[in-house]
Amino acid sequence: MDDFLKIDKIQNHKLLSQRVYTILKTAIIQGDLDEGFKLTEAKVAKELGVSKTPVREALRQLADEEFVRITPNQGVVVNKILIEDIEEFLQIRMALEGLAANLAAKRINKKEIKELEEYNKQMYKFAIKKDLLAFGKENAKFHNLLLHASGNKRLTRIVSNFTDIAYRFWLKSLNEPEKYKNSLEEHSNILTALKKRDPEEAEQLVRIHLNNALKMILNSAGELKDTEINKKT
Repeated sequence: MDDFLKIDKIQNHKLLSQRVYTILKTAIIQGDLDEGFKLTEAKVAKELGVSKTPVREALRQLADEEFVRITPNQGVVVNKILIEDIEEFLQIRMALEGLAANLAAKRINKKEIKELEEYNKQMYKFAIKKDLLAFGKENAKFHNLLLHASGNKRLTRIVSNFTDIAYRFWLKSLNEPEKYKNSLEEHSNILTALKKRDPEEAEQLVRIHLNNALKMILNSAGELKDTEINKKT
């Protein structure tokens, strides 16, 4: 009986650590915690109503994924991701998610196709409302399902990490209605290729889609930089 209780406690502890990890990661991705923001184990533990141990483990996991940086002097701070880093992340994602689309075209089922169509419909609704955060969430669901449809769990896990890191920059770049429209059209084209069971076309269209996302982010970063310079002058 004692051994059973011990195992149960360990499982609950792991779940608690993952919950803290998810909360902090979401806050960073959505921009609620800015770059350079200092996180302390005690403060996070108090706000979330947990002990320091799951917070410590969650922060270590976030550090491994480059969302935070742990240094002896500063403690834990939200990592500053350079535009060069984003470019590298998206280049890797372009290659890997292109492969995922290739694999998905060979095995995707009707139910998954319908789900992708529904995500695109929801994105369209949120684009009209200019609800950027909701639009982004549906977009993430679209890409996550595409990855899942590939049937390659390791590929899905690797790509998801790169997706999360670039996500907050992608959100900032969607500042014009035309960009919403382009993203939706590209999704529709990807869906058409999947329905046709055309692996090469699906892979190419996903690569084009992510390359356009990279261009948007780079252009947006350039515009933000120019704005900062103008403010100083």
